[in-house]
Amino acid sequence: MAVEQHFESIAKLLQNIITGRKESTDYYKRLCEIEHMKLIEIKQKFDENEKRIKSLERKTENMSTGEFVAVKTDSTTSTIHKTRDGEHVQENKPVVANIIQLEDGDDSIKSDVLKSSLSQECDELKRKVSDLEQQIQRSTKSASKHEPDLVKEQQLKADKDELEKKLNRLATINMRLEENLQREKEENITRNRRIDELTNRLSALAAHQLTKDNPQIADLSDQCRPTKLAEGFSQIYDNKWTDVFEILAKKKIAERDIVDMLTHTIKLADIFCEKEKTEMTERILVYVTDEIKNSDRSAEKTRQQKSSHASKLTDRTATELVAERYAKDLMKALAMESSQTIAQIFRDGPMKEFESKYKLKVKPAQLDTYAFEAAKLVWMMKVQQPPVEFLWADPGSRFNKETFKFYTKIGEIVDQCIWPAVLLHKGGPVMVRGIAQGK
Repeated sequence: MAVEQHFESIAKLLQNIITGRKESTDYYKRLCEIEHMKLIEIKQKFDENEKRIKSLERKTENMSTGEFVAVKTDSTTSTIHKTRDGEHVQENKPVVANIIQLEDGDDSIKSDVLKSSLSQECDELKRKVSDLEQQIQRSTKSASKHEPDLVKEQQLKADKDELEKKLNRLATINMRLEENLQREKEENITRNRRIDELTNRLSALAAHQLTKDNPQIADLSDQCRPTKLAEGFSQIYDNKWTDVFEILAKKKIAERDIVDMLTHTIKLADIFCEKEKTEMTERILVYVTDEIKNSDRSAEKTRQQKSSHASKLTDRTATELVAERYAKDLMKALAMESSQTIAQIFRDGPMKEFESKYKLKVKPAQLDTYAFEAAKLVWMMKVQQPPVEFLWADPGSRFNKETFKFYTKIGEIVDQCIWPAVLLHKGGPVMVRGIAQGK
């Protein structure tokens, strides 16, 4: 390979290194080593040429003829011409073989010129070789400097890939956590709803247990609580009782007889409602217990059960006692609805006997209204747990001012009971005082 081709190859190598083509450092090192070996070979050839030049110098000292001197090296041929003016001109041109020709003339001048020309050419080639060696060294150092950057770039790429994998894993985990969180929220909503429901049921049960058969604690949410019923019963005396009294007084009926008639209506309603409550409780127990215990529902057996319900209730089992408690609770819960029916039955039944007893030819409508409203209140009092009780003042007994108020006359002895006192339960405190005539 010619020297110029070596230089071009080295120049391309340096250009690739300078422009930063993405090749490995080992690749550039191998190329630099190859070019370096080639430069060493060129240098060796230059040294050989230099020896040959010195040999030629010795030969030209004894030469006296010749037209020109041509020195063939591995790269060029230097020719020294003698011009017509006696000047020496040097030109470089390629030749095929090692030829040395000297022009006729001064041999010493020819020798000096040839020596100078070859020395300059050799120095120039050495300088180029030296420059190329320095460039190769710098390129090697530059490649070595770029090697950490390349390693760093590869490391950064690997770190990026690893981070992307971690990010994908975290995104998957985050999605699962969000699904779990949503599921937990829904479960918490259901759980809280269930807790609220159980809390309300527990509160209702606690309130029921607290107020059950305990009239000292009133359920303020109950519109049929004893205090409310006692107030309504007092209003019947203030309104309905007064209306009936005025109507009957116009019929020339004595005052004492009117009072007896109206008090008898209350006593009759009390007896009627107590009897209805007992019979209704027995009917509920018979139907409920027989429905649960017996699978045979034949009509004959049902009639036998109904006819014998009184005997069954005299010897109650534990199941029947529990059923009785729930039957009473049911009647209390439905007291307001059932009071209408009970009052209607009372007005159309026992009150008919009332008319015949007092020989009323025409029963005033106010009396029917009085009896109906009284029966409603008495029924709702009887289904309380425990039942609300009436206290009547016995004629001839001492007047108790804590329990009764005077009617029109004041005295230490009770002459006639006008209106009963209302007790919270049997033997319990007085909610509303009654009214009695003193003497």
